[in-house]
Amino acid sequence: MTATVPAAVGDTGASGAGGSGSGSGLAGSDHEVEYSPSKSLLARVPRSVWPLLAFLVLFGVILLQFNFSELTQIPEFITAITSAQISVFGFSMAAVLPLGLVLMVVLQLVLSYTGWGRSLFLVGAAPETARLAGLPVDRIRITGYIISGILAAFAGMVIVGYFQQASATMGDSYLLSSVAAVVVGGASIFGGRGSVVGTVGGALVLGQVATLVTVLNLGSNVQQLIYGAIILVVISLYGRKRG
Repeated sequence: MTATVPAAVGDTGASGAGGSGSGSGLAGSDHEVEYSPSKSLLARVPRSVWPLLAFLVLFGVILLQFNFSELTQIPEFITAITSAQISVFGFSMAAVLPLGLVLMVVLQLVLSYTGWGRSLFLVGAAPETARLAGLPVDRIRITGYIISGILAAFAGMVIVGYFQQASATMGDSYLLSSVAAVVVGGASIFGGRGSVVGTVGGALVLGQVATLVTVLNLGSNVQQLIYGAIILVVISLYGRKRG
């Protein structure tokens, strides 16, 4: 798409400086300037917002397809994830707990000590620099999104196995709290910094906040309000440091 810009706009100064140029500005030919509205609008959307936009679109499709239906017959292998018990030092605990701890350690080692992990941080902090360095930026991003989706699917199976039922909206309460846990755990909302261990620590802190809200009988609405306030404060602090 091209936009036509009259030459008179650019020639106004010349016509004012020289009296004979008063008519040349109006009679000059038009200049065509390339303008891409789709590129300019999409380029202004932060990369961190794209996953949320994709989630909203796909979630809307799921709601239209299933119409708030619930699934009560859960496959046995999903219920086994949360019902299985193991004994550690004489204490019985759910098998999913040590599995989550092992997964945390493995992911932290991948991010900290592998080339892909360091490249992921570089792409998040300075994608243009990573591209100039020869890194496959798009491939690294897509791989990160795939791993994140697999982990989210595993967390969803754990939740379904715990509640013994599944519905399209049962994960709504975890959306804001998961973002808050990542932010509290030290990850930068602008990319380039974060850790799995920090995120787990942030989740534990928010778990204590949820317990306090329950003890004080403040309700889930106040809990979501606290999570939102935490995210707003941390993002504001990050913005001041970047400025």
